[in-house]
Amino acid sequence: MIKKEVRALLPAWSACALAIIASRWQVRPVGGLTVPAYVIGTAGLGAWAVGHEYAHGTLTSLLTLPVPRGRSWATKLAVLAPMLAGLSALGMLLFVRSNGDQEFGVALFILPALAALFVAPWLTMETRSPLAGAVFTIGALGGSLAAGEWIGELRYGFTGQVDAFRLAFLWWAMGGLATLGAVMGWRRFASLETLDGHSTDVQLPTSRTRAVTRTRVTRRHPLIRLIAKELRLQQLSIVVAAVWALAYTISEASGARATYQSDFFSSNLPSVLTVFYTLVLPIVIGSLPCAEERQLGTLDAQLLLPGRSSTQWVVKSATAFSLTVILALVLPLALARILGDAGWLFVPGTGNRLPAELVVSVLAITSISLYVSTIARSGMWALIWSVGAVIASGVVVSELLNLGIGRKVFAAVHAARAPHPHLQFMALRDVYVLVPLCGFAVLAVALALPHYRYAARRPALIAGHAVIAVAYVMACNVVVNVLWALEY
Repeated sequence: MIKKEVRALLPAWSACALAIIASRWQVRPVGGLTVPAYVIGTAGLGAWAVGHEYAHGTLTSLLTLPVPRGRSWATKLAVLAPMLAGLSALGMLLFVRSNGDQEFGVALFILPALAALFVAPWLTMETRSPLAGAVFTIGALGGSLAAGEWIGELRYGFTGQVDAFRLAFLWWAMGGLATLGAVMGWRRFASLETLDGHSTDVQLPTSRTRAVTRTRVTRRHPLIRLIAKELRLQQLSIVVAAVWALAYTISEASGARATYQSDFFSSNLPSVLTVFYTLVLPIVIGSLPCAEERQLGTLDAQLLLPGRSSTQWVVKSATAFSLTVILALVLPLALARILGDAGWLFVPGTGNRLPAELVVSVLAITSISLYVSTIARSGMWALIWSVGAVIASGVVVSELLNLGIGRKVFAAVHAARAPHPHLQFMALRDVYVLVPLCGFAVLAVALALPHYRYAARRPALIAGHAVIAVAYVMACNVVVNVLWALEY
């Protein structure tokens, strides 16, 4: 039994460890994912301790073994605990912490591991989805931080005592939640039945129950039905967005505006929550369309529908990008304007306009996660590998840009060009940043089509696609430097 658990968790642990090692490079715009990578990795590992039974359909076999359930549960925790301890030690050794992160000390590493050990398995069994268990565990950490900030300001105002209270509250809140998770996790595992082995996604409440049989078939356009199905797959993302919107509104209404200092931004608590939400939600949205459907066992039936597989994949991708724009960009922008928050989301002096770098980051993260979703076997794996792929992409692109190819092209064109004073490319900077990004999104969707259509997860093919993506980025960098050289 121990060998089975190690075999199930070791790949996920290796992915988390690689993400932590890769986060050593503080590369923008993925430098802000260093702490989220650790939190997501530990929460994902904790959820996968029970979630792999749901994903592989082995929970029924586990529950029917002629051994006490207490022994099975203790075995899972005994294998999970040293793995989480190893990730915590690795994080303490390798993380380059910002000023804001240093305020939390060892709590930055201990509390996520504690939540992953006890809270994530419990929530996974309650939601019957490893991805939902990981996401809600992350939400519990963020909610405890926000609650500590809010209560601290109500008690002490905007003083230095708030930081000490916030840290103490975080320890007590997560300690109590971990204790609750330990008790409820054991009770939930002891009461699991055979029907709980079937994995389902998070279901939003409906206003009325659907009849089992219908007397009339409603005719709708196939594309509308496909979009409706994709939206049902994304219910977890919608729930996460609703929870964040509620927490953000409460934080703003209560005046939780204590300054948070980081290497990349300086802002208040609602903006910090928005940073985490805006960077993590695109990964969740991109991880669901293909991987979650493969885990649910409906992907083969989807491909057998009387429609072109390319059309189905375009509908999946378009729905994911639309949800990303609406939930990760438009929703924070609308709430910030309504509540009067001029935080990090806006470019100063532009009338509350979103910076192009933020839009580029969000859409690029969604593109990478969509590609990973076509090669992952479950939504949980897609989430873990997407975080690693996003960080690795940022590191690779940054190292290539540091080679100075674009600067050399700029110098050569600038020396050989004829003067063109009427050229004003810099005035369209956001345009020629977003246009290549749209091309990258289209390229990622096109490259992922063979994986979706044929389940072609060959390493050589994936490596070739990575080379094509890198070549595209370098070509766009050369074109941008040519335009700059022509203007100057």
